[in-house]
Amino acid sequence: MRRLAGHWSNVALAITVTRLALGQPAPAPAPTFVPASDPAPAPTPASDQVPASARAPAAAPAPVAGAAPAPIFLTVPVCQWGDCAALCQEACPAGSVCGVDGICVQVVTPRNIALEIAKAAEHERDAIRSIKRRRRARYWPRYAIGLGTGGVSMDNSLKTAGMFVAHVGLRKQLTELVGIHAQLIGTLGLRIVTDESGNSKQLTLSEAEGSVSAYFGPFERFYVGPALLVGYRWYSNEFVQWLAPTTSIQNHVVREGGLRLGILAGNEEQFDISALLTSSFDKDTPQRGLFSFAYEFR
Repeated sequence: MRRLAGHWSNVALAITVTRLALGQPAPAPAPTFVPASDPAPAPTPASDQVPASARAPAAAPAPVAGAAPAPIFLTVPVCQWGDCAALCQEACPAGSVCGVDGICVQVVTPRNIALEIAKAAEHERDAIRSIKRRRRARYWPRYAIGLGTGGVSMDNSLKTAGMFVAHVGLRKQLTELVGIHAQLIGTLGLRIVTDESGNSKQLTLSEAEGSVSAYFGPFERFYVGPALLVGYRWYSNEFVQWLAPTTSIQNHVVREGGLRLGILAGNEEQFDISALLTSSFDKDTPQRGLFSFAYEFR
């Protein structure tokens, strides 16, 4: 089309020159043919007349080589590339993904289900092993050391003496509800009396004995059983004189039988709180009662 328009322009120019040479007036210029497919470009408005919304955004400055990236501070948990991030929060653990609310959610897969089943089975095995260890521990010998106090009656009368007790012992659980208790006991008996002159006297008796008892239990930490005691007792001269009006007592072997009952306290039943009630096989010291607290260890 452009070539055709240029050809017609050359023809018109030649005709105009010929007419001028012959003295004829020049015709009106022919209209210039402009193809419809090539419209003239519209004038570009000034930059201050362009709306702000239509302007191109300014290019971001290029990062400086070697400079550290600027930190991103997050105020709420968000998800970025499958990780939950909130102010340097670590990524979700294995088997979990980051949810839309920024919280790690465990993925239910056959592998995860198998892992949970394995964990539950391991916990169950640990519990069974712990129970077995505790049961075995109940049958281990336990050594004990303790202190106590009590009283003893003399010659079937109202004359009594207080006693301080120190003992070491051994306790062994034989079956679930049967055990044996053995002790070596040292006692010191004291009695303060006033003579006819108003003077106070301290009367003493000493005793060393062994005790063996079989017990039933523990029933919810409580046990009870018979006890047998054999020992030797020494009296001070003042003590003998104090008893002289009613009986003639001398140092002698003590044989007693009675009842022991107690409670095992503590997380591992390491505290033994017990009472021992005995009656002598001789008439000199018919009854005695002792209360003691012992700590047991393996």
